[in-house]
Amino acid sequence: MILPFGGRDPGSNPGGTIKKFKYSYILRICTMVEEKLIGKVFSYFNKISVAAIEITDDNLIVGDKIHIKGSTTDFEQEVESMQVDGKEVEEVSRGKSAGVKVIDVARSGDEVYKIE
Repeated sequence: MILPFGGRDPGSNPGGTIKKFKYSYILRICTMVEEKLIGKVFSYFNKISVAAIEITDDNLIVGDKIHIKGSTTDFEQEVESMQVDGKEVEEVSRGKSAGVKVIDVARSGDEVYKIE
């Protein structure tokens, strides 16, 4: 099976010339996941794995699936925990900032998308 960008299906190519991240990217394109830009990371706290996110559009609710993307960052996760001013919250609206526990390193300037 031939895939876009000159890749081959890893199942039909025992040599595995296509890398895993490229294959997942191609699958993502094929499934047509809709994402909406909702904010940006303005700080990251390494010891506690928390990204400080400014919500510029829409809202963010615990349980939403997000995609954090930057020049060296690219991961998806479900929002499991959010805090505003040290207090747990269930929802953050546009114009506010929140600390979100993340599964990977996020960097200042990374864009935050809500996966719908």
